[in-house]
Amino acid sequence: MPWQKVPEFIAGLRGTDKAGPMVKLLFEFLILTAVRSGEARGARWSEFDLEGRPGPSPRGA
Repeated sequence: MPWQKVPEFIAGLRGTDKAGPMVKLLFEFLILTAVRSGEARGARWSEFDLEGRPGPSPRGA
């Protein structure tokens, strides 16, 4: 999908009732972070620095 269409896609995703809230949030997370779906599904809260850098912390960092 061309990057120019991403805002429209996310707006449609947020507005649909064909997916539950967790699925919609996961899709948005995948789009905004470009992580692999398996990494996103398996992420643990301990991997996120909620007070500093956004997103999963790189291993060994």
